[in-house]
Amino acid sequence: MKKTLLLSPLLFVGCAEINKLKDDLSGLTNSFVVSTFYIGTEQFSDDRVDLSTIEEMQGTQAVTYLVSAEVMDGSAPTPVTGATVDISTDAGSSASFAEDAGGLYRANEDDGLDYQDGELVTVTANDGEDHMISVVAPIPPVFNIAEEHPLDTELLIDITGQDFDSALVFVAHFPSGEIVYSNKPADFTELYEFAYPDDAATDVSVTIPADSFAEDGLYVVALGGVVAGEADDMENVNTGLSSVLATKLAFDVVCVPTCLD
Repeated sequence: MKKTLLLSPLLFVGCAEINKLKDDLSGLTNSFVVSTFYIGTEQFSDDRVDLSTIEEMQGTQAVTYLVSAEVMDGSAPTPVTGATVDISTDAGSSASFAEDAGGLYRANEDDGLDYQDGELVTVTANDGEDHMISVVAPIPPVFNIAEEHPLDTELLIDITGQDFDSALVFVAHFPSGEIVYSNKPADFTELYEFAYPDDAATDVSVTIPADSFAEDGLYVVALGGVVAGEADDMENVNTGLSSVLATKLAFDVVCVPTCLD
């Protein structure tokens, strides 16, 4: 009887492919998670508004979450505290993050951050060994809003086709100077969901809810096109849970419901 020789599929896989499989598995089983959002702002001025008291709409800022988690077993993440976190660019600038609570680390322009379009930005977290994630800082998006907008009406802004993965938005009402809407992630879980949305839509847009425009006045809309770093831009981290996002906010204003002299 003729015997059938069963060959393992791995015999047909080259060394480079095997090493990549090992690296991919190592990335998924690594328990160290780094998630960063790096945000810059375009220069903006309008005599009708004062953004000086709205931190989210000026300067450069970054937040980083460090947690320990296993993507393979779905266990709840545990904050990593006491680490050293630094951010650097390929142009040579660098800054250190200050530790907040619950695995959150923050930095802004007062710490030396200086957003420059097109720079490779690398965040390094050290808890005895280095863990790194990188992303290229994008340019601000191009968008235009109608000069006037009705009360209690949602506003859609579409930036599809500008090479962004998603969009970040802040809306502030004047004369109060209050932020009335933002989709910025507020914690590690929200940042993960922002970086890895469930839907597979190819369009990049934001819909500002109708109740954001509940009062008469002038509204400043700050919108950034977000670029996400890839697993290849990560080193010694859990590539299934880690994320690194960068964006630069551009601005426009809209009168609700009409512009008064």
